[in-house]
Amino acid sequence: MNLLIIDHLAAVVIFEHSFYVFDRRRSLQDRLTRNPSFYVVLGQYIASSHAAAVKETVSTAVQAYQETVATASRTYEDAVATASRSYEEAVRTAVYPYEGNLPAWTAKLPFEPLKRKVKAAFERSKEKEKQAFERSKEGEKESSCYRAKEELMKAVVRITLNHRLHIEGMHELVPEPLLYGTPSITIRKNISRNGGQPFEDSDVLVLSSRSTSDTHSKGSTQLYLDLRLSKPLLPESIIKWGFAGLRATLSSTPLRFRWNHYIDSQGRDGPPDEGTMTSCDGEEVETGVGVNPETGEQEQYEERWIDQPVPPGTSFAFLTSSREPSESTGFIAILGDHALAMRQNHSPNDTEFQAVRMCISTSSSPEVLFRQNADALLPLLESALSGVDNWKGSPWQRGQEITLQEDRWTVWDAGMTGEN
Repeated sequence: MNLLIIDHLAAVVIFEHSFYVFDRRRSLQDRLTRNPSFYVVLGQYIASSHAAAVKETVSTAVQAYQETVATASRTYEDAVATASRSYEEAVRTAVYPYEGNLPAWTAKLPFEPLKRKVKAAFERSKEKEKQAFERSKEGEKESSCYRAKEELMKAVVRITLNHRLHIEGMHELVPEPLLYGTPSITIRKNISRNGGQPFEDSDVLVLSSRSTSDTHSKGSTQLYLDLRLSKPLLPESIIKWGFAGLRATLSSTPLRFRWNHYIDSQGRDGPPDEGTMTSCDGEEVETGVGVNPETGEQEQYEERWIDQPVPPGTSFAFLTSSREPSESTGFIAILGDHALAMRQNHSPNDTEFQAVRMCISTSSSPEVLFRQNADALLPLLESALSGVDNWKGSPWQRGQEITLQEDRWTVWDAGMTGEN
């Protein structure tokens, strides 16, 4: 195989991602200066940790291929050399029927032509054995090299799929919009309905990604997962409510959000989930009119939310089962000590809601705090956790497609807090 092809493919991968990651940041500058900045883009990307990871992955695959081919060649050459020595030794030490202690009178007979014929026939036989052996070993070498080539091409295809640009339609390359701010971990302190006393009967955890713009800017969106379980939190708790989707900023003054429920344990056809946010004593106060899960009626409510601190350098990942969140049936979020996964098929005949909540600790294995209908979902979340652990400084890229348990998922947001 011409390894230059692999080098070219690796270069293409890096070229594509240089624009995928950096071009959007430079597009405004280009419009202002009228000078193309792709040289700067490429220079920045090649110097980045992600480009280094791509190069390392390709180099590792090529090195494994080269080592297998080199080993097969050495094995073949050693076998041929051994066969040659065996052939020479057999010819040198061969004892023919006409040799030995024959009567003296036989020396006068015309045996020389016969001797030469017998010797030549013996040597031809050994030569054929040697050639057949060499052909066998050459076949083994070619088979080994072919298998190595197959593995190399599979590795290259995986690298290409995991680092490609995504195309909408036939010609238009669509870069993913940059994200701003930091992801958040939010717990609910309490809720009151129709002006009644505040109470809290659920263990509520909301994990939210970064935003497509400042969260106070109209039109800003972020991915979220909201899982509300009965107290106390136990493996046998029940889901009070679970939903996930995109949160959109409807207005900045007052600050008002809409939570789009692309999956919902109570059904996706409910009324719009909208609320107005204010800050009070370090807490976020949400007010609005929404469905009371206990009664199914629309009621005024007030919820108080507390954001938990997320230290710099914390890994996070938000994944969707489809490229468009609105078409996704599954959502995964990993942030800090928490991991959530929820899934619900859109088929009217299959409304089973699946959910997993895990606690992540650097000192012990992840612990499953809650699971429901999660025989297939839990391995997906565990696979995502393993993928995050294996980043080694090169997080997944926004818009990248990854494989979890042979399923394709899309990275909506990922990285390390405190890094751009």
